[in-house]
Amino acid sequence: MRTIKIFVLFLFIIGCSETNLDSNRIRLGVPPHSGFSPVFIASEKGFFEKQKLDVELVISDNPADLYLEKKIDAICSGLTESILFFSEGHPTQIIYRFNYSLSNDLIVSSPKIKTIPELRGKKIAFNGVNTSSHIFVMQLLNKNGIREGEYSSSNLPFPKVWEELQKGNIQAGHIRGMDMTEIKKQGFNIIARSADVPDLLSDTLSVDSKFLKNHPSSIRKLVSAISEAREFYYKNNEESLSILSQRISKSETEISEELKSVRFLTLKENSQSLLNPDSETAQTFYPGGGGSGFAQGQTGSMMNFASMEKRGALFIAGESIIEFLRERGQLYRIPDLKNIFDDRFVQDRESK
Repeated sequence: MRTIKIFVLFLFIIGCSETNLDSNRIRLGVPPHSGFSPVFIASEKGFFEKQKLDVELVISDNPADLYLEKKIDAICSGLTESILFFSEGHPTQIIYRFNYSLSNDLIVSSPKIKTIPELRGKKIAFNGVNTSSHIFVMQLLNKNGIREGEYSSSNLPFPKVWEELQKGNIQAGHIRGMDMTEIKKQGFNIIARSADVPDLLSDTLSVDSKFLKNHPSSIRKLVSAISEAREFYYKNNEESLSILSQRISKSETEISEELKSVRFLTLKENSQSLLNPDSETAQTFYPGGGGSGFAQGQTGSMMNFASMEKRGALFIAGESIIEFLRERGQLYRIPDLKNIFDDRFVQDRESK
């Protein structure tokens, strides 16, 4: 009798395990940023439910902590942060790129400064050390011949940058989602924008590697729902702005201004942007021009691509990010980009 009970308990545990593997529940962390608009729209319009998904949307200013603590299964974050997850011992796959921005991210300078080379010896602000913002500023300075030690820096949240510029406490800084007309009206100069290094600031969707392995069907459905939300945004702009205003807690005017220079990518553009050199459908495509402002040294296997190997734009941006972080000792291990980018889901969906 005891043997039978143990056997029944074993079958129960196996059954529960299989149920979990087949579960359509996804805990998705997302910061309240307009760059992730399709996620909010998909949630509000029932596109997740349409795919028979139970998506728990966890809106947080810093979902990275929740992700590292394994309290969420997938996360909307910047490219830099997603690469760092892998390096910090949390195996992660980047499966989707949300957008392409021409001028949502700006380097704004005081009235007397009109070009980046004039920032030598000046004080410049970015949002967070070793973040996408930091790399964005450093990349632009580097491309214009300004090295570390030739300027001073200030770590400020985005809303504070404009305030400190107006006070004259800094001479330039990284600003996001601000009306360019207003900047110029007050006499300040826009000396760089995201289009100058278009892929570094990519907003991405990343998934815990173990969860992805166990729930590929659910992740494919998640991508499909987000893609449908993208289409809804362009066909129903006014309703979309109303939805976003409630979820992001900004006015429709503010959000509309932020999204003026942002284009949400199609699935085909995603498959090209996330292109994995190991993919059977590999083709060369650089939607933003790609390119790195950093000299690339030997940083491990991820840098050993053959000259003719075909890569997506995010691979090239990823190389620059890894080089930046490696030089500053921020990587516990050098990631292999081929193990981080997973283009199967956008490619599979596109081929159907």
